[in-house]
Amino acid sequence: MRKKITYDYLNIGTGEDISIKESLDLLAKNANNDLVDANFKMEKNMTMVFACLDLKTGVLHYGNAGHYEVFHVQNSKVSRILKASNYLGMEDDFILAYQQVSLSPGDNLFFYTDGLIENHGPHQARLKMKKLRSIVATTDEPAKIKENLIRNCQQLWQDVPPQDDYTFLIVKWHGP
Repeated sequence: MRKKITYDYLNIGTGEDISIKESLDLLAKNANNDLVDANFKMEKNMTMVFACLDLKTGVLHYGNAGHYEVFHVQNSKVSRILKASNYLGMEDDFILAYQQVSLSPGDNLFFYTDGLIENHGPHQARLKMKKLRSIVATTDEPAKIKENLIRNCQQLWQDVPPQDDYTFLIVKWHGP
């Protein structure tokens, strides 16, 4: 597969002035085209999130390519930022699902990969979406969310090696 860097995707240095949405669209379309051009054969689907947080306004610009939702936690209430589109590499005419969310100081964003809820323990126990939402909502402190989540996953998975990679990212917005 040919490799490109972000600068190529965004035409940085060409003098073109493009919006954040246009940047995310361009990144997603180029990633998709690279996969389609290479006749990328996957046994699993490729999903991706494209996101940019405007540090001046607190607006999250979010593009979803078939990925699980992102959680927005505000005052202990969890809402899903879910606007999914097709998987990457499946078709030429790819359209990124796009959404904007305004953050308030103290809000958290919780991004995660599918392995977090698809890995299982010795008795096939998995982290349920309802439990994940509950863990994310219990506190607004990212370090405590991390500790609670890791503890819960260790209890479920025990000594079973993960079947898929898993990653999560917690972003706390403090304001501009």
